[in-house]
Amino acid sequence: MPLLKRFFRNGWLLFPLLSTALTAQTPAEKTLAACLEQGKEAYADAQHTKAAEIFERCLSFDASNVEAHLSLAGVYLTQDQTSLAQEHFEAALKNMKRTSPYWSYTYSMLGDIFLRKQDQKSALNMYQKSLQYNTANVFQERVPAFQAQV
Repeated sequence: MPLLKRFFRNGWLLFPLLSTALTAQTPAEKTLAACLEQGKEAYADAQHTKAAEIFERCLSFDASNVEAHLSLAGVYLTQDQTSLAQEHFEAALKNMKRTSPYWSYTYSMLGDIFLRKQDQKSALNMYQKSLQYNTANVFQERVPAFQAQV
């Protein structure tokens, strides 16, 4: 018992309780977070159809959730469903905060989708937008090649 009194007196037992209280989530946030985690696990296990269903369910908790849209778009790309992937990348852009690090990535992925659709002008436009958000983008070597073709 003296050890417990020493921990409490020094505030060591209080810190975990305070940190839990400060980072507490609402029930909806916990449910959404759990849903996103389930979707990631299904995707990691190559259960793409199940992952898509789970990420769609996540959107029922929050239809504007960027992570759910990006994850769902990634699943649809894996399944070669480019139109659905494009729809969710565009939805993510509409809801994405200006400070998000995913702007460049999202535009790059849209560029890839337009390339698959053989729409080089739109692909070039997306790659250029990607570079506006990240000049060190790994996809930057694609832009000059498309400028020459378009």
